[in-house]
Amino acid sequence: EKPSDALRFRRGQLANLLRDGQLPEECVPDVLGVLRDVQGLLLQEVGHARPPSSLGNKLSAASRRFLKRFRIRLNEVLKQFPELFEEAPPPVGSTPYVTLSARCLAG
Repeated sequence: EKPSDALRFRRGQLANLLRDGQLPEECVPDVLGVLRDVQGLLLQEVGHARPPSSLGNKLSAASRRFLKRFRIRLNEVLKQFPELFEEAPPPVGSTPYVTLSARCLAG
């Protein structure tokens, strides 16, 4: 069991800590794991864009457990890293897509 397993947050609390740059050190590896999962999934997509809701079930089991345990939505995590991910207009419908930023794609 990892140290972060003992931490508990109210809904939105972890998102606030991320936004304020006060993420507990124990959570950093889990957040990085989520970011790596999303990046890998988007790199497999044509146009490198998908709605965040469609990515959640494709994340690794560890990333899904982290999001559930800390009661944070995937979109809330991605919004805190605009240098890596940005919103993209959807091809159809109104659900915004998430895409890799140009800076991230440039490598």
